[in-house]
Amino acid sequence: INAEYGEPSWSLMMRLGLLLPLLLLLRPVRPDLQSTLNQTLTPIIEQAARQWNISFSLGLYNDSLQIGIASGVNDMSTGSQVDTQTLYPMGSVTKSYTASALMRLHESGVIDIDVPIPRYVDRILDRVNRTSMAKLFGHDPRILNASTRNFMQMRSGLGDYDDSVEKEWTLAHPDGDITPLDYIANVSKTLFCAPGECGVYSSVGYDILGLVLAQADNCSSWSDLDQKKPLRDLPNINDTYFGTRGKCSAQEPKIVHQYSPVQTPDGHLKYVDLFDYSCLNGWTMGNIVSSPVDVASFYYNLLAEQSKHPVVSAESRAEMLHFLPFSNQSWGGGLEYGLGLMNMSSMGSSMLGVKNAVCDLVGHGGEDWGSTAFFSGYSPSFRMGVQLSMNGLTGMNRSVTEKPNLHAYAATFCQIYSALQQELTPHVVPMNCSDVIVPDGSCFCSSDDKYDPTAMVTPIWVQGGSNGTTQLPPWSCRKLMDQFTEHGGATCANIEGYLWQTFPRDVHAIKESCCVPKKRGLACLCEHGAPEFGQGRPWPSIRQQESTCLDQMIEFSKNHSISSCSRLATELTHAGIMQSVRETCCADPGPGTGCICPSGESFHGRTALGNTTCGGLVRALESSTGLTQCTNLKDMLWYLSVNDDPKQGPLYPVFARLCCGLSSPKGGDGPEAIDTVSSVSAHVSQGATPRVSANLTKPSLVHDWSFSV
Repeated sequence: INAEYGEPSWSLMMRLGLLLPLLLLLRPVRPDLQSTLNQTLTPIIEQAARQWNISFSLGLYNDSLQIGIASGVNDMSTGSQVDTQTLYPMGSVTKSYTASALMRLHESGVIDIDVPIPRYVDRILDRVNRTSMAKLFGHDPRILNASTRNFMQMRSGLGDYDDSVEKEWTLAHPDGDITPLDYIANVSKTLFCAPGECGVYSSVGYDILGLVLAQADNCSSWSDLDQKKPLRDLPNINDTYFGTRGKCSAQEPKIVHQYSPVQTPDGHLKYVDLFDYSCLNGWTMGNIVSSPVDVASFYYNLLAEQSKHPVVSAESRAEMLHFLPFSNQSWGGGLEYGLGLMNMSSMGSSMLGVKNAVCDLVGHGGEDWGSTAFFSGYSPSFRMGVQLSMNGLTGMNRSVTEKPNLHAYAATFCQIYSALQQELTPHVVPMNCSDVIVPDGSCFCSSDDKYDPTAMVTPIWVQGGSNGTTQLPPWSCRKLMDQFTEHGGATCANIEGYLWQTFPRDVHAIKESCCVPKKRGLACLCEHGAPEFGQGRPWPSIRQQESTCLDQMIEFSKNHSISSCSRLATELTHAGIMQSVRETCCADPGPGTGCICPSGESFHGRTALGNTTCGGLVRALESSTGLTQCTNLKDMLWYLSVNDDPKQGPLYPVFARLCCGLSSPKGGDGPEAIDTVSSVSAHVSQGATPRVSANLTKPSLVHDWSFSV
């Protein structure tokens, strides 16, 4: 079985004799299937629309059938109803369209997705705003090495915009638009990591990708890009549009009214209709407006090998389906992400909020502030594209408390998916949609932490009030999560995203208080399977005073007001130095620099050597060579000569006698020690770098950190 995608392998199935799955794949499409699915699914959609006082629209598509079902209120002020031609803003579903357009350019040789992205965006950035990637990200120039592929897979290291700030501004400026240049200008210019080293969800990165498309099409401005151009040879695109500047109401009459929940200062929700607000929705990161049938058709043609109208080549599809997980510091930590595609099965039960949930969709989730289209993609088991839209983020049933309304979308999709399972994959036990998981704070704790519901959190600032925020009294984590699940997250997959929206100033404080490390000390900084954190390991520094990994972590924690290992790991990653910490403090072999000494002996870094110490000697060596792994340093000491005179033999035996021992440190103020230090110091002062053997490596330097003591 193809582990990346789940499509059956013919050779493997024949070899193993798995005849039943093979027969299921070869089964002909039933002539009555479209009628049967219509009769089965229509009551589910109609009942959900009545129950939640909101509209739903479903699209199913493959080469043999096309189904559209819609029901519910469109405009609450008039009572008008939706139909299958009603168009829904679908937010980040746009990213799959942006990625596929880039892959088409890659196939034709117009761009190379593996070269640094400034090659493609600097010209248009200069043309429209007299800037460049280097000027924008001068604080963190690592972004200049990020490729188009890095941005497509959200592994550029770039973070994202503050959703609560952008929403608040939009609601206060109904005639205004937040342009892609605004998003790019306002995003933090400090990367979470070097490009390719971590996965962090970044919608802003997809606006930078939009500039690649605009430049490739020789657009004079970003707003001139025709996003529909790559789709013109596909079926079912007549109901697909991409929002531009201005209000939704002025762009396309079939666009649905969108109801956005806004928390009032007294803790309740009101609903704002976004129909008369900007429809730009972040441009190439989130501006698609379409019918569910059109989107189901797009994902089928993009991902189904049997499609008669493929969006990209088989080679490009395989590249898009190469999934890597998001890092823990990202929204959706653990979710597998390809090139503009989500592997929704990687999130398991948290996606639907029910136990033992199975959802094999490959596509992209999407939300706007007033609409939901999270389940959008292609199902390999059903062999069809599937898309469900709702014109709100929550249900609006006033006869129940707010909490059940949060489950409206997930609960409806669960019923649809379960019905499809019963009809199309009868050999699979369908999901039990009544077996709901009640989310708690453990959803946003990392795998290295455990949730403590009794811990207290203070202060907490929530959105609302005359100045935009309101301070709440100290709450326990349990009370906070009860409030949070009532006013924010419906499933584990939503909970951290809503945490950032509702408590943007206190996310780290909440995590520190409610998530308790399972490991003691600083072990969470080291990767799974790596040695424990070496607190006593010498810290490379060009200064003379002794310092250890523990000293540096304490200093960094004080400077950044950090009180937990998980927060420290997040901040080190955000500063771009986590990998260097792991190389210095977690890497094999042995504790400290013990490997530099003969077997059975330990290193005594504070032993005096003339005007320095054994530790100072090692740091001088590290500074002059760039080597940090102690096995490499040991090789270097064997290579160097005593007093720089080959006739006096290698430096290592003298070093071992003075700086290594079984127990207490030795003294070392003799002339031999002074001459030895002078020998190394001469190399450093002259800027010389001794020749090293081919097997020595040069890890990234860590002695230039701003918090080095």
